[in-house]
Amino acid sequence: MKTMTLCSLLANLRLCRDTRRRVLVCVVSLVGLSACGSPQALPLAPRGEQESAVFQVQESKIQLLVDGEIAHGLAFAPYRDVPGDRPPSQLITFCHGHGEQAADFAYLLAPLAAATGALIVAMDYRDAPGNEPGDYSLMRGYQDTVAATRWALESYSSIQTSDLWGWSMGGFVSGMAAAYDPELYRYWVASFPGVNAAGAWALFTALDALGVTDDAQEFENDAGCTALECPEAYVARSPSLLASQMNPARAIILHGVFDPVSPYEQGREMFSALVANQVPATMYSFLSQDNEGSPGPAGHGHGTRVAEESLRVVQRLLAGTEVVDGPVQEFIIDEQAESVGGGLGPAGQE
Repeated sequence: MKTMTLCSLLANLRLCRDTRRRVLVCVVSLVGLSACGSPQALPLAPRGEQESAVFQVQESKIQLLVDGEIAHGLAFAPYRDVPGDRPPSQLITFCHGHGEQAADFAYLLAPLAAATGALIVAMDYRDAPGNEPGDYSLMRGYQDTVAATRWALESYSSIQTSDLWGWSMGGFVSGMAAAYDPELYRYWVASFPGVNAAGAWALFTALDALGVTDDAQEFENDAGCTALECPEAYVARSPSLLASQMNPARAIILHGVFDPVSPYEQGREMFSALVANQVPATMYSFLSQDNEGSPGPAGHGHGTRVAEESLRVVQRLLAGTEVVDGPVQEFIIDEQAESVGGGLGPAGQE
């Protein structure tokens, strides 16, 4: 049986859904369609429910010396009664997106630490010359990320597992860490990631010419040149071209098919590179989500279905309940399943 592409799968699959939530979930193996069932087959927590906080969380600023410069970040350390009374056994290193800083994710990371008991560290990437905070300073971001992981591991000898989570631009940063320092990380999760620096630079160059962005210049500031002048510098910043150096127990990519910010092809390229290099991988593809009662595409960034499921994936990895069996798995999620392929009416009706 030959491998089925996403497009051929969508054209031929038999739709499956949970009629209460109108969610399409199917699993694809490397050799074709292996299972298609209701979401109960997946360890998904009910939508809309918040994990009850088990721990309190101490949020503190961290400063690390990286390549002769001071790098700043945040640590979220869970405790029961007083800070430090519970040494953490799990670590998450988080990598933020473009135009953001670690503090922009405190609303997400502090509750995650409280619910799971994991120590979480997140850095503000040092700026490449000419760049501003939150710009595409990928190499410095990678260096700061690895420094934070090493600091946590050295500071807490109790840590037994170390995982990595990248968000949007953080896909570049976390992917570089997974490639250049694979011994530090067990799992790698990438939410709507950017992974090909040269491809992103080319896209932004076209958009810059139209006056839409100036992001291409940020890449050039980081690399010191254009992708045409020094392609090797862009390869060094492209996780999809570094997959042969990765060795996680599993990499998990989550991306909206109609992502308006980070093209779905970036996540797809990363997944394909992982599969080609025999790295155990999972791809979550999101077709649509419920936008305040109306169907719409699954978007990018905060508050989207992709972001929500990313958080739940990380929770399940920490709890040991995420599906990690087999070399390759794929989940296709559509919250408006009746709009795909025809044949499905309102929730509860065929």
